[in-house]
Amino acid sequence: MVREHTLVWFVGIGLLVFVGCAATGESVPLDIRAKPAASVAHGSATDGLRVVLLPFEDQRQEKHHLGERTHIFGGQTYFNVPGDPGALVAQVMAEYLRQSGWQAWFAKPGITVPGDAAEVILSGQIQEFTAHGRSRFFSTELTSTVRVTVQAKNVSDGSIVKLTMVGASSGPVLWFEPEDVQDVLNEAIQNSVKKLLSNTKIDNRQLRTIN
Repeated sequence: MVREHTLVWFVGIGLLVFVGCAATGESVPLDIRAKPAASVAHGSATDGLRVVLLPFEDQRQEKHHLGERTHIFGGQTYFNVPGDPGALVAQVMAEYLRQSGWQAWFAKPGITVPGDAAEVILSGQIQEFTAHGRSRFFSTELTSTVRVTVQAKNVSDGSIVKLTMVGASSGPVLWFEPEDVQDVLNEAIQNSVKKLLSNTKIDNRQLRTIN
């Protein structure tokens, strides 16, 4: 019985070492997409405002990766997204705005937006788009932050509304999977859109800040 327990103990420690050190130094690609909504909002506050989102400029200080996961016994695994992070964030935000009742769509790079296609054109700069994980025994603490400075141009009169969208998410997971990082990043983007909606109003088919 003692020998059996000793064997189980060594096997358990061996698995923890393997999990803590596996894929050290590698880059893990993430697939960030808006989560489907149970139902789309049709509130009178937004009134189906037509909004076009342009790809955001990437002004992050660290552009090689989004962040890293620190392993239990040392070493790191890096998180990244394929393609342009600015286009990705704008595209996900457009979907969440649609779910909130806006007629929002993402204009891919190189596409000219027709003059009558939008009432508001959203552009901006990504200042922060990060995800970090710190693994410990039997848990990994995840954190993520999204910060975008946005310029909303009202097409009818050319007026500009400027604001900063900030969203964050964090929490522990028992067994780490890349999907966990995708979830906290997704939630951070969604929270930043919620801040946009809470800090603005629709006035005569134009976007205005709430004073």
